[in-house]
Amino acid sequence: MFRKITVALTVIFLSSQIYAQKSIEGLYKYNGGTLAVFDNSVFFLAGYGTMIMGKWEQQNSTITFTPSKPKQTFQLFGRHNNNLKDSIRIYFDGKFDDGNTFIQFKKTEAKDFVMDRIFNEEANCFSFPSVYKRKSDFSSISFTDIPFDLLEESAKENRKRPVYTFSNQENYNDFIAIYFHDNPNYNEFTARQKGRFLVFEDDESSEQVPFSSLEEFIEFLEKYRHQDLDKHLTPDELYYNPLYNHLEVLSLKETGYNYIYNAEKNAYIEPLNYSEDSGEDFHDFSLIYSFKAMRDFSIVEEKFKISKKSLFYYTCDK
Repeated sequence: MFRKITVALTVIFLSSQIYAQKSIEGLYKYNGGTLAVFDNSVFFLAGYGTMIMGKWEQQNSTITFTPSKPKQTFQLFGRHNNNLKDSIRIYFDGKFDDGNTFIQFKKTEAKDFVMDRIFNEEANCFSFPSVYKRKSDFSSISFTDIPFDLLEESAKENRKRPVYTFSNQENYNDFIAIYFHDNPNYNEFTARQKGRFLVFEDDESSEQVPFSSLEEFIEFLEKYRHQDLDKHLTPDELYYNPLYNHLEVLSLKETGYNYIYNAEKNAYIEPLNYSEDSGEDFHDFSLIYSFKAMRDFSIVEEKFKISKKSLFYYTCDK
């Protein structure tokens, strides 16, 4: 009888170990940030002002985390703005200030393909928002970048970079430009499960913490974890208020407010909170502009020259 009880307890103990190994859902500390792991194979890594989403899979005790990345280095979104008349404006969001980024508003022949810097060399002390205005005298917008480690190489005659050229067939005049700068934070990483701990590649160890310890954070993530991650990285629309505060939803329905389209403003208005002063507060979302993704673009490896001009000049020097 004693042996049977011992065997039964052993089976129960081993079963609980197997179950524990499968359930890694919880919060962990990783690389200076907070790693939230959900049972549906989705994870979020938050830290240093960024949020990285991705998928994870487990084989035995090894868990592989694969961050999701945008498929496009550059994305462009547009809308019609009657107030701009014969001009256009572009707001540069994303990480344009993290690299050497370039732009051209009117494509020239390949033998004389010159691109302007978006920011000056060694730019610092950036101001917000970076919005550029000019006359609407072009039919396409081209972007490219040169990583810092390739900048000297780019001076060579045979240096080529992928150039994204967006055709403006919709005749938009108000744009949001997004730049994705690949960096080590988006590299795949692994961990070993050791009881309630995850041991990462650099032997950093973190204990599993229940979601209840950060309820607000988890509540924020809940609306994303069952959605298509690619849609968040390459959305069909972006929503901004007049001061360029990004409303991070895939649809205005997600906000829970009853937004109504206003044709005169070409904007969405939330009638319960909207007033004539709407648009003057950075955190006010009662007036929202919708920018549509521009899908008509090409990516071509091109030679180009760098002009001495830049759209913006930022420096801390007085």
